[in-house]
Amino acid sequence: MNSFIKNILLLMAFSIVISCNQEPAANIPDVDKVDIGDPLFIRFDRKLAQMDPGPIKSSYEKLLKQHPVFTDLYFKRLLNFPQENMDSFYLYVADFIQADKIQLLQDTVDNFYSDTERIEDEFRSAFRYLRYYFPTTKVPNVYFFQSEFGYQTIIFSDVDTDGIGIGLDLFLGEDFEYKRVDPRNPAFSEYLTRTYNRDHIVRKTMALMLEDVLGEPNGKRFIDLAIHEGKKLYLLEKIMPYTHDTIRTEFSEQQWQWLQENELEMWSFFLEKELIYETNHLKIDKYINTSPHSPGMPPEAPGRTGAYIGLQMVKSYLKRYPDTKLRDLIELRDAQKLMELSKYKPKRR
Repeated sequence: MNSFIKNILLLMAFSIVISCNQEPAANIPDVDKVDIGDPLFIRFDRKLAQMDPGPIKSSYEKLLKQHPVFTDLYFKRLLNFPQENMDSFYLYVADFIQADKIQLLQDTVDNFYSDTERIEDEFRSAFRYLRYYFPTTKVPNVYFFQSEFGYQTIIFSDVDTDGIGIGLDLFLGEDFEYKRVDPRNPAFSEYLTRTYNRDHIVRKTMALMLEDVLGEPNGKRFIDLAIHEGKKLYLLEKIMPYTHDTIRTEFSEQQWQWLQENELEMWSFFLEKELIYETNHLKIDKYINTSPHSPGMPPEAPGRTGAYIGLQMVKSYLKRYPDTKLRDLIELRDAQKLMELSKYKPKRR
C-alpha cells in the first residue's frame, strides 16, 4: 500500500437472512490448494484487557514489541492520545484500560465473541478465493479490537504484509441497542445497524480490500460510480461464493426481492430523470451509497439502487463476453464503454 493507512471507515462520518439466489457449485473453483501462508488472527482487545496498569510503561512496551505497528496505530491514531509528553501518554493508556465503561464494553464483546474461529475460517476461505483470482494480493494479518464505538473496519500496512482491524464493538448484533450509545449519531441508524453483526464482518472487510484492488472510480458521473459499485458486488460474489446474496449485497431479503421485481422501473427512472451522466453528488449519492431510501422511488426502494443496476450491467457485459478475466474487467475503466458493450436492457415482467 502507498500509505500507512489505506482506508479507514469512520463511523462518526456513517441475522442471517435467507439466500435468494446462489451461484451453482459447478461454477466455483477449487481453492483448497491455494497458498495463503499463515495469516495471524490477534485478539488485540483481550491483550489490552490483560495489560497491567501498574507498570504501565513496561506493559505498553511489551505490547508494542509483540505488535509494533497496530499498537502504535491503535493508541496514537485511533484513540488519538496526546504524545507531546510520554509520561502523560502512559497515564492516558492506564486510565483507558481501567475505565469502567471500557471494561464493561469488553465484557460485552467477550460474551458475544467468546471465540472467533468461525470468522477466521471465513476469512481464510475468502483469502484463498482472492489469491486464486489475484495471485499477487497480500494476505493480511487480522486484529480484533474495540475502540468504544469509534472504528468498524480498517486496513493498514503491517510489519511485513497488510493488516486488517475489526472493531468487534461495532458488530454486536441486532439485539444490541446502539441508539443508546448516542441517539444523535447517524451511524447508529437502523438501516445501518442491521448489518452490525457477526455475519457481515468478513463481507465488510473484503469489500474494503476490494477497494484496493479496484482503485478509484474513473469519474464522478452516476454511471462511473454505479459500475464501480457493480464491479465490487460482482467480485464479492467471486471471493465469497457460498455467502448468502443478502449478506454479500447488504440488501435485506425484502429489498433484494423488490430490486429484482422492479429493475426495469428503476432503469427507466434513472433515464427519465437524466441521472446517468449526472455528477452532482447531492443528486446521486443515495442511489450509490448506503442510505435508507432512494429518493423519488416508492417507499420500498432501498438506497443503493444505482449499485444494483451497476451489478446488472456488469453481469450483462460478462454474459456477452464470457471469456473476460476478472483482471480485464477491472482494467476496463471506461464505464461508458462497458455500458454500451453490455447492451444492458432490463426485461419486462
